[in-house]
Formats: sequence, C-alpha cells, structure tokens
Amino acid sequence: MKTVLDLLEDSAGGSGIIHFLPDDPCPFAQLWAESTYVAGVIARLAGTSGAVGVLLTNSRAAVRAALGVWLSGNTLVSLPTRAPRQAAMAWQSLVSRMCGLDGVEVILAPGDLLDELTGSASTVIGQEALTGMAGVFRRERRRGRSRAVYVGEHQ
Repeated sequence: MKTVLDLLEDSAGGSGIIHFLPDDPCPFAQLWAESTYVAGVIARLAGTSGAVGVLLTNSRAAVRAALGVWLSGNTLVSLPTRAPRQAAMAWQSLVSRMCGLDGVEVILAPGDLLDELTGSASTVIGQEALTGMAGVFRRERRRGRSRAVYVGEHQ
C-alpha cells in the first residue's frame, strides 16, 4: 500500500504546477526537489524520528518546510499562528506548551515571526532560510517502505 509520501513522490515526476499567491507559479517537481533538500537540513537539525513544529501559512516556504519535515522522517506538529488580537505572551505560552507536550525542539516559522518566538525553549529557524543551509538527504526504500536518510553536508 502506498503512503501519502509515496504518492507525492510519484507526482514529482509529472508536470503539475502549484500557484502560490500573489503570483508565484511553481512546478511541483521543483517544489519536491527543494523539499528534499530542506529535509536534509531538518534531519541535521532535528534528527529523523522526532517532532518538528511548523507554523503553517499559505506560502511556498511553509509548504516546502512541511514536506521537508515529512521527508526527513519526523512528525509535523502544526503550531498556531498568532491571532489578530491575541496577546503576544498568551500566544508564546500556547506555542511553548504545545512544543513541550509534543517533544518539539525545533520550530520552523515564517521570518516575520522569528523575533516573537525568540524566548521559546525550542530552536527557531526561518522557513525561508532552510534552502540556504547545508545538508544532503535521500529517500531509501527497503522492504517496500520509504525512509529518510541523512547523508552529509551539501557540497
């Protein structure tokens, strides 16, 4: 039986286009390749069998981060973005509590929220910065199962 990751990997060979707002069309194959690279970075930072927190938005960087977490073999913990009138301390407390309960040590957040998360017990990394970090990752299939393998620094 194929997993969701297997289906996404199969789709990466196609010609599908994803449109991010305002006007950022991206071939899925390119997004998949970028996510595979990001997975190597995440594996280096968070390991391959833990939990990684992600503040999900409708951006290309957030989708790349989410796919990268899954490809790295980690569990994605969807963390809430701050509500429009929510007090910063209340939101930070909620995020910290969720991270503590789920064992999250690394948070991937949009760049504009990094300052608000600096007091967190977790390591906070900007989603946009992930593609500039070093790391090589590949998928390995054994006995019909796909798993993440971190293979070293990017050359």
